Amino acid sequence: MSKRVIWGLALLALALPAAAHAHGKLDPSFGEGGRAVRAVGVDGFFYSPIGRTTGRTAESTDGRIFVLANERTLLAFEPDGSVAAGFGTGGSVEVFDTDERVVSVGITVDPQGRVLVAGTALPQKEPEQEPPTADPPIGETPQAIFVARYTPAGQPDPSFGGDGRIVTNLGLAPAQVPADPRWGPGGAGPTRTRVSGIAVDAAGRIILSGTHLARYEVCKADGMPNSRWESFVARLRDDGNPDPSFGHAGAAVLGADPIGPPTPDESGGVYASVGTPFPLCALGQREAVGYLFHLDAAGAPVASFGQGGWRNIPEDVNVKLLPDGRGGLILMPSNGSWRRKLILRRLNADGSWDRHFGRGGVTEPFEAPRGTLSFADAAIGRGGQIYVTGSWVRKARPGTAKRRFLLFQLGRQGNLDPRYGILRTGFGKGTTAASRSLLIAPGGGPLLIGALQSPLLPGGQGIALARYLPGR
Repeated sequence: MSKRVIWGLALLALALPAAAHAHGKLDPSFGEGGRAVRAVGVDGFFYSPIGRTTGRTAESTDGRIFVLANERTLLAFEPDGSVAAGFGTGGSVEVFDTDERVVSVGITVDPQGRVLVAGTALPQKEPEQEPPTADPPIGETPQAIFVARYTPAGQPDPSFGGDGRIVTNLGLAPAQVPADPRWGPGGAGPTRTRVSGIAVDAAGRIILSGTHLARYEVCKADGMPNSRWESFVARLRDDGNPDPSFGHAGAAVLGADPIGPPTPDESGGVYASVGTPFPLCALGQREAVGYLFHLDAAGAPVASFGQGGWRNIPEDVNVKLLPDGRGGLILMPSNGSWRRKLILRRLNADGSWDRHFGRGGVTEPFEAPRGTLSFADAAIGRGGQIYVTGSWVRKARPGTAKRRFLLFQLGRQGNLDPRYGILRTGFGKGTTAASRSLLIAPGGGPLLIGALQSPLLPGGQGIALARYLPGR
């Protein structure tokens, strides 16, 4: 089937009501007719880009669903979409107190059903100090990695850090400050470490990605200070301490910045997408390209992948990475909050482009009508099919849904599957529902999670979920 015919089918499907004969259908055993809603504040969830909201949802092997609805509220749902009342307090946990300064970035669930939340911890307040004898370099405030772990009942896990949480710098060296009349003789500065994502590999080991401030520099042109950040991938032991069998004392430093969430492969290794640093001493000279690293189970570069463990990719750090079970990797990039043009790429196990996927390793299943579609996330089903989600805006009509969940299926080669249909799911009149995350339920069906704005909800905001029967 030609690409032009596929585009025509897609646009026709969007113009018609939901296809009556499509294989894709809502799962009637989930929620009410396949949908579930929970009122909660969703600040920061609604407009986040790819790689930011997808890390805020997770599913356990028994089908429980977890959502980090905002910076601190962890919600739990039963496999049928109802509130998991036995988790925490009435189905929710406040990860940290309101007076703690933590910027949360993601959650994951280990094989034992324990839920982990990762973020960057900031000081409570600026410490009381004597006036410095020299001006401090930029970025003087320390930062550290925060990870909390909860039991399947939503209680802090005492086997993790002693009280269910850790705050760590992973033993990474503090930033080095050069000698400068403004800063004094130089030496070690503050330790600043930020986390970008968290995952659990097939063996249940905790994987983190993030960046740390390696050193300060002085721009030769104007003498202004510049900070140099480097990315890392780290692994923790079950008790929360760095795993010394991974990288150097638990962390593998990759040397570029920024970095996306870690993605475990099928054999104990990990992928990480790393962007191009901003050359602050030479503004405007940054290339919008990225790098994809593949590390083995010991944190060493996989020599058979690309150029000794890494390769260039056309996109920057906001890219979803999907191991496809065939030794390859699907990439779904996004350079903005709303991706209106869908592009998927596939890499072979050696890092080369799969020329049999789409056209030369790249597929654009259909052109998105401007202003109506946005693409948010993708996942690979048990049969190798690729599901893609986003949201769709109906033409303005009084009293109708303003935005709906969107779901469709692609085949192994990246072609649109017209048998599955292009599914649009609303949540009532006057609502706006934006699907931001896609998981695969234990039964194989795609599960969409997103933010809901509705006049019928207390506070007007909530989390919306929809689960579908698996495609063929």
